[in-house]
Amino acid sequence: MSNAIFDLFFKFIIIYFSNLEPRTAFGLNPETHLDELGRAILVALQRDARLSFNALAREVGYSQPAVAERVRRMEEAGILTGYRAMVAREHVGLPITAFLRLACGSEHYRAVATLSHDLPEVLECHHVTGEDCFFIKLAVDSLAGLEQVVERFRAHGKAVVTVALSCVTENKPVDLRPSKE
Repeated sequence: MSNAIFDLFFKFIIIYFSNLEPRTAFGLNPETHLDELGRAILVALQRDARLSFNALAREVGYSQPAVAERVRRMEEAGILTGYRAMVAREHVGLPITAFLRLACGSEHYRAVATLSHDLPEVLECHHVTGEDCFFIKLAVDSLAGLEQVVERFRAHGKAVVTVALSCVTENKPVDLRPSKE
């Protein structure tokens, strides 16, 4: 049996045993417009990315093959981009979180992007609008370590640093309630 025929047969089996709407099972609905199953899967995985397909299927009320196929499609569509462990930085020797705003010319974009990618202290780097060009989140072991990182960025433009006293909210799950249209 050819792969195309096998894939079609497998999709019909999923539809039959999971009571999926055929358009949904065949991926004809754009995944950017998530249906109830897609939302339920994403909510559950944001809460616990270590769920097995069996546990996830029980939680969302669908069959394991249907859930596994939907997760695979959301990965292929770029909706699910990874599964990560959350690390308490203060417990691994990185107690200081700081934010660096960098204003520089467009000719520095590639150098700043490369530096941000290469420095382990950089957690996030966002290219932004407004007076600043970049907004960079850092995790460092000391103020001296922070100063060294800031100096690397100052070679590319004007840097303003803010040190976080505490974190009120971090790594919130994406709100997946349907939009009101």
